[in-house]
Amino acid sequence: MAGDGPAITKLLSCKIAFVLSYGDTINIPEQDYIARQLEISVSPFIDEDMKCKVVIALLDIIRRDEYIDFEKKESFQNYLGFEKQQLLQQSDFVFCDFLAKILLYTICGNVNNKVGAQYAKTITADYINAIARPYLYEYKWNSATHTVTLLYIKIFLIFNNAMINNQIDNFICKIDPTNMMNFSWVETCEIFLNDTKKNIWAPFAWGTLGWTLQKIQEFAQTLDDYTHYLGLNMRPIAEHPDILVPIFRDEQPQSAMQFSNSVGDYRHQLISIYTELYEHMPFFKPA
Repeated sequence: MAGDGPAITKLLSCKIAFVLSYGDTINIPEQDYIARQLEISVSPFIDEDMKCKVVIALLDIIRRDEYIDFEKKESFQNYLGFEKQQLLQQSDFVFCDFLAKILLYTICGNVNNKVGAQYAKTITADYINAIARPYLYEYKWNSATHTVTLLYIKIFLIFNNAMINNQIDNFICKIDPTNMMNFSWVETCEIFLNDTKKNIWAPFAWGTLGWTLQKIQEFAQTLDDYTHYLGLNMRPIAEHPDILVPIFRDEQPQSAMQFSNSVGDYRHQLISIYTELYEHMPFFKPA
């Protein structure tokens, strides 16, 4: 291929298919060899910031490729080492290794190269920059290890694990303070907020905050405001001091209605912020 300019042009424009067989011989290059060649001949000519953007753009293309969900599922996993959704949840990519795996899948995975003809011309520097723009300040390049780290994925997964471990989703969606609530939920929310301070803010909140960190900060502040509001507007019952009920109930229906509306607003805000965070991730699957 190196000496066949017209063939390369046709391959890049998706006018011909990749052919690796010559007679009875199938020449499939080793992944390490391809990665090494990319490292020598390609990587030095790509700006470090653009390497991060290339990985983000490739993940977006993979996210949109429905063939990988069905017909090419096993082939994709064979060459990439992960199923599609598993790959989209990775946050660290050795640049040339990742490119080598994708190249092998493309040329050896029985992929019809001509299918992409209508999209080939749209994969430009402008396209790559546009896809990466929402993730400004949310990725970094390690020149020592040649690794792209997508901080937005890493941070979200830490945040989401803390949500699951502390059952914050249950607290927001299923616990109704307008009826009653166990005081332990206030303590649980405090533990969750401390977890995010320790595992997210301490290691990642340096320099300009990216969108994901800003949204997590908004979520944490809203949750803190919510629990503080509940503390001011609920009281323990005499028989069970660990159970809280609204201060105003049947005796003051207007105040009770205001409390109910405020609780609903807080819960809606928290669900909305979390939804925005989830939809910012490459593994989000639109309905």
